[in-house]
Amino acid sequence: MRISYRFLQHYIDLKDISVHEVAEALTMLGIEVESVYDLGMVSGNILVARIEKIDPHPNADKLTLCTVDAGKRGVFKVVCGATNINPGDVVPLALPGAVLPNGTVLRKARIRGVESEGMLCSGAELGWNDDATGILILPESLPVGEPFDALLEITITPNRPDCLNMVGIARELSARFRRPLHLPVPRFNEITTPADSLARVSITAWEGCPRYTARIIRHIKVRPSPRWLVHFLESAGLRSINNVVDATNFVLLELGHPLHAFDMDKLAEHQIIVRWAKDGEQIETLDGVKRTLTAGDLVIADPQKVVALAGIMGCGNSEISDSTVNVLLECAYFTPATIRRTAKRLEMQTEASYRFERGTDREKMTLALDRATELIKELAGGEVAKGFIDTFTPWTRPHPVSVEINKVTSLLGIELNGREIADNLARLGFELVSSDRERLRFNIPSHRVDISRDVDLIEEVARIFGYEKIPVVLPYIQSVPAELSLGERIEKILSKELVGMGFCETINYSFVSTRQVRELGFPADDLVGILNPISRDQDVMRPSLIIGLINNFIHNLNRDVYNVRLFEIGSSYHWDSSAEDGYKEPRWLVAGMCGSVVENWLDGEREVNFFDIKGVAENLLSALGIKRYNIERVKQIHWLHPGKSAQFVARGERICWFGEFHPALSSKLGIEQRLYLLEMPLWIVEKVAELRPTFKELPRYPATRRDFAFIVDEEVASLQIERSIRQIGKELVENVTLFDVYRGEQVPPGKKSLAYAVTFRAPDHTLTDAEVNTLQEKIISTLKKQLGITLR
Repeated sequence: MRISYRFLQHYIDLKDISVHEVAEALTMLGIEVESVYDLGMVSGNILVARIEKIDPHPNADKLTLCTVDAGKRGVFKVVCGATNINPGDVVPLALPGAVLPNGTVLRKARIRGVESEGMLCSGAELGWNDDATGILILPESLPVGEPFDALLEITITPNRPDCLNMVGIARELSARFRRPLHLPVPRFNEITTPADSLARVSITAWEGCPRYTARIIRHIKVRPSPRWLVHFLESAGLRSINNVVDATNFVLLELGHPLHAFDMDKLAEHQIIVRWAKDGEQIETLDGVKRTLTAGDLVIADPQKVVALAGIMGCGNSEISDSTVNVLLECAYFTPATIRRTAKRLEMQTEASYRFERGTDREKMTLALDRATELIKELAGGEVAKGFIDTFTPWTRPHPVSVEINKVTSLLGIELNGREIADNLARLGFELVSSDRERLRFNIPSHRVDISRDVDLIEEVARIFGYEKIPVVLPYIQSVPAELSLGERIEKILSKELVGMGFCETINYSFVSTRQVRELGFPADDLVGILNPISRDQDVMRPSLIIGLINNFIHNLNRDVYNVRLFEIGSSYHWDSSAEDGYKEPRWLVAGMCGSVVENWLDGEREVNFFDIKGVAENLLSALGIKRYNIERVKQIHWLHPGKSAQFVARGERICWFGEFHPALSSKLGIEQRLYLLEMPLWIVEKVAELRPTFKELPRYPATRRDFAFIVDEEVASLQIERSIRQIGKELVENVTLFDVYRGEQVPPGKKSLAYAVTFRAPDHTLTDAEVNTLQEKIISTLKKQLGITLR
C-alpha cells in the first residue's frame, strides 16, 4: 500500500516530524515500511511551484522558457518541451541536486543556448503516475515553495486490516506521537423522500452478507473529478474514472471500507438481491472478462440479472456512465471466507477484495456510506434521499477482554501501573470498562478484528510504549541438553557429509502442482490435496522430494549455472487409510549433481557420471556405519535411466537408489545436461544404520594385490563376479574393486571386459606367493564354470 506523507497530514499534524521519523515509528509499531520515495520532503529539491510566464525559446520552436515562482526559494527560469502547461498552473519543480525515483541526478544544463535552472516534472518522472505525455499539474491548493511530497510503500500483515487506509495509519501515529486524530465528519442535507421508498434490498445469502446498507442520490451529474481528488488517488496508485466512482475509491483509501455505486436506473425494479450464484451462471465484469460462477460465489443481483460479483468487482450492465442520473450507493459487509474463496478461484484480486478478505468494520459502515454520499453530493450535485436502507442479521459484539496488571509486567519486563496501561490502550480506541488493583477490563474497538485475548492487549501496550524502550535483559532459562532421536542424528550426519562433499542444501515448499506430478510420472491416486491452495501450481502436497529438486536444477540451468550439487531432507505426503490420521509423512533424502568435476590437476575436467553419484551413495552409507550391503539393478523407479542406475540393499531392505535421470523425462522438461540423482528412504535406513563406532585392530601382516581382467557376456553383472570372488576366497579376500570397464576392438561383440583389483590378506600369517597363486587359479576356474568368463 502506498501512502502520501502530505495527504497523511490531513488526519494528523506531522509538520515537525520528518518522513524518516514517521517511517521509523511505523516500523516500531509493527507496520513494515518497504521503501520511502523522496519527492522533495527529505531533500528539499523538489518543490511546489507556480508558472508565472511562458515565453518562446529563442533558439527552438518546440521548446518554451518558463518563469517559475517557488516562493521563498526564488524565481527560476526553466526550459520545457511540454505543451499542456499554462501560466498560473501549479507544478512540481525539480532543482539541481534533486534525485528522481529512477536514480537520475538533476544538474544545471544549457539547452539550445539557454540555461535551465531546473526541470518541470511529469508524473512518470516522479513515479507518481504513468503519464509521460506532459507536466504533472497539481491542485491549486498546494502551498507554493514547499517541498512536494514523499511516498511511503508499506506492507500490512493480514491480521491488521484496520491499517489498510489513511485513517488507520494516522490512528497508529496518533497513539505513538500523542497527537490528536482528525476524523472526517460527514455533513449533507437530505430531502424528505425516504430512501426505502425508492429502492429495495433483500438478502437470501446471510452467511455471505450479514449486513447491506445503501443510500439513494438522485439527479446527479457525472463529470471528471477535480484535480485534488485525482491527485489523491494517484498518490495511492489508482487512476481517476469519474467523480462518482472516484468518491467511492477515495473513501476506500481514507476509511478502508470498499463501496460500489450502481446506476439505479439500470437495476430492474430498483431492487437489489444479495444471493448465491447459480452453478454455471455467466457474468461479464467491469474488466470485460466473461466469468463462469459456481454455487459458492456471492453475487449482487436485481430480479433479472447479476449486477456485481460481491466484494470483488461490478458488472458493466450497471456501471456509472456519463448518462447516469440516479445512484444507488452500496456499503456492505461480506464475510472474509466467502470473498477469499471466490477471488482465489477466479484469480481476481482487487482493492475491494483485498480488504474484504481480511475483514472490514461492520459497525462503522454508516460512516463510510455517509462520507461517500457527502463527496458525491459535493462533486456531482443532486439530492440525497432521507435515511438509508439497512438490511442485516443481528450480530454479537466481542466480549470485553480482561488483562492482569502483573501479567503485563511479567511478559514485557517493565513496570507499568494500571493508569499507564489504560492510557496506552485508550489512544488506540480501547475503552476501559472496569478496573481494580489487579486487572483492567476493556471493550475492543470494532475495527480491531485481531484482538481477542489478554496477550493481544499486552502486545498493544508494548507497541505504543515502544519496543525500543523495553530494556534488553537475558531471561533466566534452565538449559537441559536435548537428546536427538535416531532419525534426527541420521539426518544431521547425512547433511554434514553431503556439505563436506560440496553439496548445497535446498529447502523447497511442500506444495506442488498436480500437473507436474503427472508430468514426472508419479502416481496421482494417493495425492494429498489442499482445500484452499495458494495457486494452481501449489494445489497438492508433494508425493516425492525429487519434484522440487528437479525444479531447482531447471532454475539453475536456465541461468547458465551448470555445475550444480544439491540435496534436500524432508517429508513426502500420501493418503494411507491404515494411518491414525489418514495419511503418512515418510522422511527422505534426495541429492543430485550435474556438470563437471576435476579429479586432479593433470587430467583436467570431466563430465559427472554414474560412478560419481554411486560414490556419493557409498560415502553416505559409510558415514552411517552401514558396511554390509549389496548392489543390484533398480526396479520400479520410473525416473531413473533403466540401464544407468542401481540400488543398495542391506538386510533385505532397499536403502538407496541412484543413477542418471531418465532421458525421456529430461527431454520432456527441456533439460539438456545429464542429471544424476540419489534417493534414500530414511525410515528404512534407521533399521540398518550402525551409529555406534566400532574399532578393528590394525592388520599385523601385509596384504597382496592381484589384478584380473575378465571377458564376460554383457548381461553378467559385476556384482555376480564380486560375490563369487568373495565366496571363493572367504576370509582371505579383504577387498574387491572394479577399476575398469572396456568395450572395443579387442573384445568380441556382445562381450565386455571387467578389470578387478583383489586384495588378499590372512589374519594370522603372511600369505606366500604359492597360496595366492592357488587362490587365483581357483577364482579363475570357478568363474569360468559359473559365469563362462575368460581371461583377457
